[in-house]
Amino acid sequence: MSADLLFTRVDVTQVGQTAKYTMRVLPDKVGVQQKIVIGDESGALACFGLKKGDLDSRFRTLPSGTPISRVELGGPSKGSKDAIFFASGHNIAGISRKGREFFKFETTLTEPIRNLVVEGQNIYCSGDYSFYHF
Repeated sequence: MSADLLFTRVDVTQVGQTAKYTMRVLPDKVGVQQKIVIGDESGALACFGLKKGDLDSRFRTLPSGTPISRVELGGPSKGSKDAIFFASGHNIAGISRKGREFFKFETTLTEPIRNLVVEGQNIYCSGDYSFYHF
């Protein structure tokens, strides 16, 4: 049982150099444009929307100089994915869907953050050797 699939490439936009796990697709809401968030090595976070193949830039943060190592979705209640959280070096920041920073946390970790999970008011993160819960 073999199905012939035909794939075509469509270049949507160009961003700076990125790392693994620094792109997320925001949950789709009825009647709202699908949004994609990408963090790059310059420390900038970009959000753009796609609707019928057309690109619509939503927001872009200023480069911080520290590469973004992880982008995750979270929210105020468990299971909510309304906000964008990202780790950059030893810091964690939260940005709303509209591009406003509402959360910034400078940790006292001794290693850069590699993994990040936000569930309600809990933040779980890890580096190369340690696991942390805030």
